[in-house]
Amino acid sequence: MNKKRKCVVTGIGILSALGRDKKGILKKMKAGETGISSIKSFESQAFISQIGAEVNDESIEHSIKSMKLQSYDRCAQLAIIATDDALVDSGIDFIDRKKKIGVTFGTCNGGINSLEEHGSIEGVQSEKLKQYPFYKQADNLATHFHVTGPVVTINTACAASGNAIGLARDLISEGKADVMIAGGADSMSPTVFAGFNALKALNKQPCSPYNTEYGLSLGEGAAFLILEPLDRAVERGAKIYAEVSGYGLSNDAYHETAPDPDGKGIELAVKAALRDAQVQCNEIEYINTHGTGTKANDSAEINGLVSVFNEHFPLIPFSSSKAYFGHNLGAAAAIEYATTLLALQEDLLPATVNFKEHREGCAKDNLITNQMKQGSPKYFLCNNSAFGGHNASIVSKNGKYVSSESELYVTREKKRVVITGMSMIRGNSVTTGSEEASVSSLKVEDASPFSLKQYNASLFQRRMNRLSQFSIGAADMAINDSKMNRSKIGGDQIGLVYGTSKGTLESAEKYLNSIFKNSIEQASAIYFPDMVLNSTAGKISKKLSLNGFSSSLSTGGNDGLMSLHYGYGSVANGIVPQCLVGAGDEKSDLSNMLDENEGVERSYPSIEGSTFLVLSDFEVAKTQNQPIYAEVIGVGASFSREPLADTESNAVTEALRKANLSLEDIDLILTDWHGRRDKKEHPIEFFRKHVNEERIICLNDLLGYGESISSLNHLYAAAKYLHSGAVPFLQLDEIAATRESNVECENKLALVYSVTPEGNESAAILSKVC
Repeated sequence: MNKKRKCVVTGIGILSALGRDKKGILKKMKAGETGISSIKSFESQAFISQIGAEVNDESIEHSIKSMKLQSYDRCAQLAIIATDDALVDSGIDFIDRKKKIGVTFGTCNGGINSLEEHGSIEGVQSEKLKQYPFYKQADNLATHFHVTGPVVTINTACAASGNAIGLARDLISEGKADVMIAGGADSMSPTVFAGFNALKALNKQPCSPYNTEYGLSLGEGAAFLILEPLDRAVERGAKIYAEVSGYGLSNDAYHETAPDPDGKGIELAVKAALRDAQVQCNEIEYINTHGTGTKANDSAEINGLVSVFNEHFPLIPFSSSKAYFGHNLGAAAAIEYATTLLALQEDLLPATVNFKEHREGCAKDNLITNQMKQGSPKYFLCNNSAFGGHNASIVSKNGKYVSSESELYVTREKKRVVITGMSMIRGNSVTTGSEEASVSSLKVEDASPFSLKQYNASLFQRRMNRLSQFSIGAADMAINDSKMNRSKIGGDQIGLVYGTSKGTLESAEKYLNSIFKNSIEQASAIYFPDMVLNSTAGKISKKLSLNGFSSSLSTGGNDGLMSLHYGYGSVANGIVPQCLVGAGDEKSDLSNMLDENEGVERSYPSIEGSTFLVLSDFEVAKTQNQPIYAEVIGVGASFSREPLADTESNAVTEALRKANLSLEDIDLILTDWHGRRDKKEHPIEFFRKHVNEERIICLNDLLGYGESISSLNHLYAAAKYLHSGAVPFLQLDEIAATRESNVECENKLALVYSVTPEGNESAAILSKVC
């Protein structure tokens, strides 16, 4: 059994259309006020609706100047200001560098403002272009606060910040971080507004979910929470808003933008959250729903909740907070969760304001309308859903019921995690773990890329972008390689964690050009759904019928290895018995522009493609006679702006600590390299100080470099070497491997390490399974 720390919320910071001051926000909520009004930041006459929920610029102007945030995208500015407020509220000694402090950041649109301000893709200023990638805002936040723990951007659209709070809970519970900054931010964007306009999802009136007039009102804002272990919060006498008891993730596996009408994905996420929290249905006493106000979403969510709570549901008060704050997309879950905590401080439950009459299919007497209701639930649920089918549900315990005498730990069975399937697509080169091809044969190909239609036409659909084709193909091949018995395993028993730094930029370029080269009212409804980075994970889930634990993330250079990190936890903690972890890269004119702007050197071939692994519970793998390539015995993540040669890698230290090993115990080290010499020295320089150079391998020359996939390609290679027993010996120059010879040896342990140009580090240790 594994002992895990309980995790509590001790600080809150919010920027919203109802203001920044927490007491002021609650006062307006009690008065039934809405923050939705006429849009001021851009001309909106061409759209169906001219209203939204914007943050008052006057409330943040001073902070932007005093905190020197002018060079950041608005999304990052909102996030940093909200985080600063949360840190002050927590009273935590944040300057203590001995603490492992991390960031989980949920966003739907990242730095879209920086790109759209120019009005065309060509000729965007270098500094503006640098702020666009979705991982950039989390890196900005981490750099601003000198964070040294794990830093992850969750990009699951409107469920992102709920997922971010859940992941932060995991990192605290497992001792991988002492403090986590968790939440989300998104800014008002005319191009995003145009996309929802094209989908005809906007409401002309201030939205009121479950009301007869349907449609949503877009908003902007940020909310961040300070999470820490219960024992430390009690020790320092901190105010405890709530305990994050458990959370659940799922995917509808149904449609790119529409929810499953039966709410099956929501049902799975809520049930997973209840299991994780070890809380029964009849113990939930309030539900804050996603409730966007759209016809399809509202009824689907209610159907999902009724399926979970059955006869208990009419007894549970519920409401949606979007009529107060608008739909804040990636920040929605965090803002709604944070303001629920504020209301509970005064024994109040948020209401659905602007409400007039129940809509057909949504007529429930337990909906709280217009006026907040008295209530002090011991346990409550917060629920969010998204484009791409992602769902996130959080079960929390009201801070008023968390005392200094509460149990500080929970115990969970720890599972052994093994790799049972592998696949790699690079250009038109395809290989799987069971094939005999050595890594040396995997030369980079320049021919036309992999075609999903030729591989399996049933998985292909018209206008499918290349990133989705690579990723669906690689995921399917990895499942087949694992010899998983699909007929006996339900889709809810298979998790999926997908990593991508920039998503499908070819689709993003097509969407933005539909506006820039035509007009804003001609925004493409076809390409808009691909603007969210989780669209690829959503397509994988739909095509392969995967609706279990599901997430999509970005780190800006080791996305694949971080997906393994997260997926490893889902299997080790018994959330799912098997989990697909993968990553993908797609080349395009816009991706080339971003690479050139970031100073990426072409010292080795640039590749596009996708790599996937299947992680399995060791006992399940044995029962199903699956191949076992290697066991994952330690993972670690950290963030550092210091050159690696001048410091220790916290990611490597954490992975070694989990595996109970030292670096000298490792037989083989594989590390990729982003090739930006202006940022950091090659990680090989760091490892040379500790181990014999002959044990360090970089495969960039052989495999090429892809921002999201290269770290996972090195892990694929490490697992292959441990499984086959033959380790290629590579003489290294300053950049990458140049020659190879096969040497038989008894390798038992391999470490894979990757660092992004911004300093986001990730490490994993594999062990041979005899």
